[in-house]
Amino acid sequence: MEKGLLATLEASVRASPSPQVEVRRLRPGGGEGRVICRDGQEDLVILIDYLGEQEAPALLPHDCALDRPLGVRSGRAAGETGLVAALWREHVGLVQDGAQTRRAGLGLSPRARRGLIAGSAIAAVAAAVAVVLAASLRSTTAVITVSR
Repeated sequence: MEKGLLATLEASVRASPSPQVEVRRLRPGGGEGRVICRDGQEDLVILIDYLGEQEAPALLPHDCALDRPLGVRSGRAAGETGLVAALWREHVGLVQDGAQTRRAGLGLSPRARRGLIAGSAIAAVAAAVAVVLAASLRSTTAVITVSR
């Protein structure tokens, strides 16, 4: 049932006239919307999940740009080509109400960010060691004056 709903959702999202979208499927069990959004690659994530005692699955959209969930839709909404436009209107409404969008990154992948952070930490430790070595290797001179 979920695979059929996913295929219907993908087809309707690709058929959306506005805004233009790029669809990327994630592996099953990838986590909740907030976890998936951490990479910063997606603007919107739509999860298929069950709510409470309901027998039919529901669509759980998460706005990654605002880092907040959007309104839950029934599984029937997956076949509507206006779904993306409705989610976009909800996003724009939240922004107009004062919701802050995530800060734009430098366009770096998570691996590159980790490399920059590690490199900065190594440089800071090296600078601290250099200061300690310079202080310990400094020659000291004592002047003794004797008066008669």
